[in-house]
Amino acid sequence: QNGDRLDLTLKVPSDGFPFVFAPIVWGKGDRIRWDVQLNQQVPIFLEVNSGASDAQLDFQETQIKELVIKTGASSTSIVTPAQAGFTRLKIEAGAASVKIRVPENVAASLKVDGGLLGVDVDQDRFPKTGKLYQSPDYDTAPNKLEIKVDAGAGSISVS
Repeated sequence: QNGDRLDLTLKVPSDGFPFVFAPIVWGKGDRIRWDVQLNQQVPIFLEVNSGASDAQLDFQETQIKELVIKTGASSTSIVTPAQAGFTRLKIEAGAASVKIRVPENVAASLKVDGGLLGVDVDQDRFPKTGKLYQSPDYDTAPNKLEIKVDAGAGSISVS
């Protein structure tokens, strides 16, 4: 901890076989699982860096103000905050599948840049104008989310 900043690193064990050569899942039940809970009352600026992983990130009850997700060859599901006011979400992904669920009471603005990327956005909620997907009430909504995605290959889904 340094002032109001806390850096936390979670790593796959690197000592001994098999993790030295291949930190993968060998069979059912051998998965490495981390359950981390955040204080739901404190405004948070969070950066998550993950490599080859299956990440389920549920921030619905948090007060996240800025969330940066950096991921490689992975599958990532994100539920964004429901009552945080304004939240900024930035995703940097390699060959990844990213699913973002925006709670019903949250307006969103989404910009996607990428290479070989499949984009599936609920355009009933977030109609597309030019390169931007945006809720019709984005400017006046009390809870809103600004999403910027920069990805290589893979898929992005927003609902």
